[in-house]
Amino acid sequence: MDREVTVDLEILRMILRFVVHSVGSPISSSKIANTLTSNGRKIVYNTVEKYLGYLKDSFIVCEVGRYDIKRKEYLKRQAKYYIVDVGLRNMLLANKETDLGHVLENIVYLELLRRNPKSITVGKDEKIAIGKFDTKEVDFVVQNKNGTNYYQVAANLTDKNTLNRELEPLNAIRDHYPKFIITLDEYTAGNTYNGIRIINVLDFLLEEAF
Repeated sequence: MDREVTVDLEILRMILRFVVHSVGSPISSSKIANTLTSNGRKIVYNTVEKYLGYLKDSFIVCEVGRYDIKRKEYLKRQAKYYIVDVGLRNMLLANKETDLGHVLENIVYLELLRRNPKSITVGKDEKIAIGKFDTKEVDFVVQNKNGTNYYQVAANLTDKNTLNRELEPLNAIRDHYPKFIITLDEYTAGNTYNGIRIINVLDFLLEEAF
């Protein structure tokens, strides 16, 4: 007989709202626990881990781990989360936060997942720092039957600084697998920079999986 599971619905809602608010941003169970505790609801790391497990097992959110591109190994620190229905995110946040870039990233993730790859991870280059604390990041490293594809996601690329920021981590990768930037921007879509293709998200969603 299965053991009965007791769920505190208030805590579950708080954790779910935290996760969907942070779609596309690296977070950890410790960060969630510390934030909720500082906001007046004391909660420990193990409880957050348990409730995140419930959300993943219920197919409400998906966890994407991080991968060191140079060392070819998985990283234990932090992960990104994406919700299976962007409309559900809007409902939970009462449409107060559009956050177009992260919503677009969520949509791209779901499409990549639909194509049934071997794996999807967040690509990190732990040896090359941007500023003092950050590291280069590739939004998605996708392993499929043809090898590896790298994807960046950006709502708009018309600003030169934004374009360079999105190109930089892809240019730092020394292998020759395909590299893409998915965008809503129609002005830069179709261009290629050092072999990196800029694709409008509508074209990406309509293309055949490969």
